[in-house]
Amino acid sequence: NGTVLGTFTRFVGNTDTGERAFAWIPGRGVVKIDVNLNVDVKAQGWDYFESADAASAQGHIAGAGALAGGDGTSFGVYLVRRNPAAP
Repeated sequence: NGTVLGTFTRFVGNTDTGERAFAWIPGRGVVKIDVNLNVDVKAQGWDYFESADAASAQGHIAGAGALAGGDGTSFGVYLVRRNPAAP
């Protein structure tokens, strides 16, 4: 479907805050999956999405992320469906 997935290292000042997932979506450009796809990650029990590992033609994206309330060592697997109407 032309979607490209990847990760980047997020920094706040000089502090490495870990890997984050992104997607490049045709007609939309680069988006941070846990912020720009109208996915309320906090309400779903996540702190952030760390990797994006697979995308389907139907708009599903799967990967791994950090669970909310953890100490940075609690991770799980997510599956989201991007909202085609999202900006």
